Amino acid sequence: MNKIKIGIVVAMLAIFLLGCATQNTPSADVKTIEKVEIGYKKHLAYLPLFVGLEKGFFAEQDLEVVVVPFDSTNQMMTAIATGEIDASIGGSNLEAVLSLEEKSPGSLKVFSTQRITKDSRMSCVLVKKGSEVTTISALKNKKVATLPGSFAPLWITATLEKEGINPSDVEIQGIDLKLHLSALESGQIDALFTAEPLCAFGVNKGIATILYDEPIKNLMSTFSASVVGTQTIADDAKKADKIVKATDKAIRYLESHPQEAVDILAKYASYEKNLLNGIKIPTYATSSEVTEDELQEVADTLYEEGIIKKRIEADGLLYDS
Repeated sequence: MNKIKIGIVVAMLAIFLLGCATQNTPSADVKTIEKVEIGYKKHLAYLPLFVGLEKGFFAEQDLEVVVVPFDSTNQMMTAIATGEIDASIGGSNLEAVLSLEEKSPGSLKVFSTQRITKDSRMSCVLVKKGSEVTTISALKNKKVATLPGSFAPLWITATLEKEGINPSDVEIQGIDLKLHLSALESGQIDALFTAEPLCAFGVNKGIATILYDEPIKNLMSTFSASVVGTQTIADDAKKADKIVKATDKAIRYLESHPQEAVDILAKYASYEKNLLNGIKIPTYATSSEVTEDELQEVADTLYEEGIIKKRIEADGLLYDS
């Protein structure tokens, strides 16, 4: 009898220990969620990030995205270079990207670009509603404003020259983006070379009309990019691949759902929907479509104009999955 009791106790103990071992053994079905920190600005160009978040494309890749807002793209690029954040998706202007590559070579990789096409409108020339200025050629001896910095005047000059105007015959000043529409409405300037969504805002507020679509096309064919830090790639190449895959899927989705993309933009960038009427969804190249040539075009232009002091070879900039 005692032997039977001992046998039962031993059997129960074995079952208990087996259960504990099973509980402590990770299941093959348990997913590991990885945290990624992605920099952005509340701006149209970052639409692939907003769409990816809204539609769960990052979550599909088992990524938990922490979005980190920046006021300055240069600060955002520095944060990527130092490993403070992992990536920026959609809207990092290539002037800042290439300036970082000049100062700190090999700090980041480009895995998508925003392209300027005959149908895009990331930039425009606005005039006050009812203005007598009805053509670019009428800007001779007029005052125009644009974004501060050294980049925007380049596409103004390229546009004026294309239309047969000597840029020296036009007074060009850079003013804070927040003052663009008020400067135009008050009559301080005769025209405004600006970027979306201010083109749509000006029209929908009844302040302005669009005189000219996409002046930046006269300078280059690519405007901004998605980038991932090489430190992130070195630390976890699979995580970097997941960021790229989710972004590619977001780009494909916004292409086929443009109106939904506008609604998502309004939500994530805190824009009023009625002010986005008529806005054009940007065109993006996925990781398999972005080319060395388009990056080289921008690098050469910025070098020739003296914005970057060293010629950059774009072949080392592309992300290699």
